[in-house]
Amino acid sequence: MYTTLLRYTPYIADLTSPQVHEKSQPPPDPDVRIDLTTSPATATARSPQAREVLIRYGWTATAGPAGGTYALPKETSESDTVAITVMTKHNLHAVGAGLTIALGIPATTSPRPATVEPVPIPVQARATGPHTR
Repeated sequence: MYTTLLRYTPYIADLTSPQVHEKSQPPPDPDVRIDLTTSPATATARSPQAREVLIRYGWTATAGPAGGTYALPKETSESDTVAITVMTKHNLHAVGAGLTIALGIPATTSPRPATVEPVPIPVQARATGPHTR
C-alpha cells in the first residue's frame, strides 16, 4: 500500500500546488479545467492555444473541435491519466494558460491561490564586493 502511495505522491503534490498570481490582482479565471473525478478524465478549454496543448497530450474533442470539451481515451489507466495531466499542466503553464484541476480529494476549505509578494533583502545579505584582510 505504501509503495503505491509513494509512487503517486510527487504527482499529487504537483497537481495540488496552487496557482500563483500578483497580490494586487484577483485570481484569473482559468483557461483550462481538468476533472480527474470522472472516468475518463475530462477537460474544458477556452482558448485555441490551450486546446492545442490538450490535443498534443492525447485529449480528444468530445463536442467537436470548436466546443472546447475534451476527454482522455476510456482505456487510459489511472497512472497514465495522472502522468498525462502533470505533463499537460506544465505545458499549459509554459504557454501562459491558467489551469484548475479537480482531484476529488475532499477538503474543508479550498486553498487560497498563492500570491507573489516582494521580499526585502536584509542589508547584511546585499553584495558588498570581495572581502579582503
